[in-house]
Amino acid sequence: MTDDNSGGVVLIVDDTPTNLEVLFETLSSDGFKVLVAVDGESALDQAALAKPDVILLDVMMPDIDGFETCRRLKDSEETRDIPVIFMTALSETVDKVRGFELGAVDYITKPFQQKEVSIRVATHVHMRNLQRAVKAANVKLERSNAYLEQRITERTVDLAEANARLRKLNRSYSRFVPSEFLEMLGRKSINDIRLGDQVETVATLMFVGIRGFTRKTEALRPEARLRFLNRYMHHVAPAIREHKGFVDKYVGDSVMALFPYAPVDAVNAANQIHEALLGFDLEQGGLFEGRPGKLRVGIGLHRGSMLLGTIGEGERMECTVISDVVDCTALLERLTKRFAVDTLLSDPMFRALDDKVRGETRKIAKVRFDSGNDPMDIHELFSSDDAEQRGLKRATRSLFEDALAAYENSDFSEARAGLGALLESNPKDRVARRLFRRAQHFLGEGAPPGWSGIYEVPKL
Repeated sequence: MTDDNSGGVVLIVDDTPTNLEVLFETLSSDGFKVLVAVDGESALDQAALAKPDVILLDVMMPDIDGFETCRRLKDSEETRDIPVIFMTALSETVDKVRGFELGAVDYITKPFQQKEVSIRVATHVHMRNLQRAVKAANVKLERSNAYLEQRITERTVDLAEANARLRKLNRSYSRFVPSEFLEMLGRKSINDIRLGDQVETVATLMFVGIRGFTRKTEALRPEARLRFLNRYMHHVAPAIREHKGFVDKYVGDSVMALFPYAPVDAVNAANQIHEALLGFDLEQGGLFEGRPGKLRVGIGLHRGSMLLGTIGEGERMECTVISDVVDCTALLERLTKRFAVDTLLSDPMFRALDDKVRGETRKIAKVRFDSGNDPMDIHELFSSDDAEQRGLKRATRSLFEDALAAYENSDFSEARAGLGALLESNPKDRVARRLFRRAQHFLGEGAPPGWSGIYEVPKL
C-alpha cells in the first residue's frame, strides 16, 4: 500500500500513548505521513497548519472531547473539508449518530484491527484526493468558462460592430445599387452580383424632368446648380419610394424610376411628386433672386417588358434597364412640355389601369416614336390638376376626344367647332387651346404634305 498512499498525511489525535504508537507504526509502514496530537487544542492547531488528508480523532479526551474538537474543525473555513474518522470504544448508536451529525465520515472501534484501520484511512485519503481533483477541475472549468464567456462577450461585441458596419456599408451600397434591383436579380447582396446577371420582367417605368432646366440654371455657379438639383431630388425620390418604386438612375435633372408591382403605384407617385413640388419656390435659398416662380416638372409613364441586368466589364459594371420602354418613356416626359401637360401615359400604361384611374385621363394624341413602329395613343393624366380643372376636364372629356378624332381624320372644321365649344366651358384648358389653334391653322392653310393625324416624335 505504500505506493498507493505515498504523500497521504494523517493526523492522529489520542491522549493514550499506546494507541498513538500502534497507529503511528501501522500507518507509517503503509506509506502514510503521520502527525500526532495528544489533545483537542493541539489537534486544532496542527490541522489548521498542516491540513492533513484525514484526521483520526479519539472521542474520549480531557479538556475538550472529540465531539467538540470535531465541531470546531467543521466550523473553521480552513479545516471543515478534512475527513474525520472517530476512534472510540463506545458502541452506543446514539454516539455514532452524534458524530455523523457533527460531520464525521467514519468510525473505528477500539481495540483496533490494524488492517481495517489502514484500509479505512486509505479509502478516505483516496476519496479526499478525488475531491481535490474534482475541485481543481471545477476551478479550472470555471476559469475556462469565465474565459470563454469573456471571449464570447468580446466576439459578440465584435460581431455586433461588424454587423453594424455591414449594415452601414449595405445602406451605402444601396444608394448606388437599389436593394430592390438586387431582389429582382435574385441576389441578397451587392457582393453576389455577377456580370451578366439578368431577369426579364414587365414593369412600369417613370421619367421625371424639370421644365426648362437649362434656362433656369444657366446663370448659377456649378455648386449652386448641384445644390438646387439635390434639393429638387429630395422632393422627388421619397414620393417614388413611398409608392413601392425605386430610383434606377439620375441623369442630370431627370430621374428614371422603376415600379415593379401595380401600375397604379406609379400614378400615385406621379401625383405626389407634383404635390410635393407645389411648395418648391425657385427663390428659396436665394438661388434665383429676382426670378420668382414655382418649379414645374413633366412625368412620362410607360409599361412594358424589359430586361434588368448588369453590363460593363470586370473592373466596372452597373445595373441597368435594357428595353425600348426606356427611350419611349423618356420621350413621353419630353412631350409633356410640347402638349403642356403634367403627366403623360403611354397606351399600354393606360390599359393597365382600372376604370377609376382612367376617369382622370384623356387621350390627347396619336404618336409614332420610330418610323418603323406602329403609332400609339398617349393620354394625359390630369389627376394632379386643381379640383376645378379636374372637374371640367372630366365633364368635357367626350367633347375633347370627339374633336380629337375629327382632327386626326382631317375634319378640321368639326375639330375647331368642338374645341371652341369646349374652351367656352374651360378656357384654361391648354391642351384644347393648342389643338384648336392647330385645327384653325390647318383649316386656313391646309394640312402639310403627308399629313396623317399622327404626331411623329423625333428620336432622342
